Amino acid sequence: MRIFHPRPQMGRQKFIGVEFRDGVADVAELHPERRTALLMHGYTIEDDAPESVNLPELSVAELREIARFEGVELPTRAKKADIIAALEEQRREVAATPAEIETLNELAAELRESAQAATIDQPDDAHDDAKTDWPRKKATDFAPGA
Repeated sequence: MRIFHPRPQMGRQKFIGVEFRDGVADVAELHPERRTALLMHGYTIEDDAPESVNLPELSVAELREIARFEGVELPTRAKKADIIAALEEQRREVAATPAEIETLNELAAELRESAQAATIDQPDDAHDDAKTDWPRKKATDFAPGA
């Protein structure tokens, strides 16, 4: 997959363990949390086209292994057609459309802007109101019969 830096520069850049060359990084795989962080910071991610697997050609054992790997729960006596249907349904649910990706990118940009505005607008003494003069209790205040 390819990741595009929001502010590309010539040469090398590194962000959360991903190395960019001239604004582009090519990686084989990406942890979901790292992917989310990159998207929230304005990076664009292009997934490689997944290798097409013809599910009906696989054995039930192979299909069960794929289902286990993808986190699809199957009944113990699921038939081949049921397993294939469950896998295809899972893949439809997980796949994001380009419109959904664009919406997520816009939301991430808004979150970044509001976070920047919040840190800029916050006065230095914003946390002073958290300091209170609560009466301090002494150990004798909690003694039995006190």
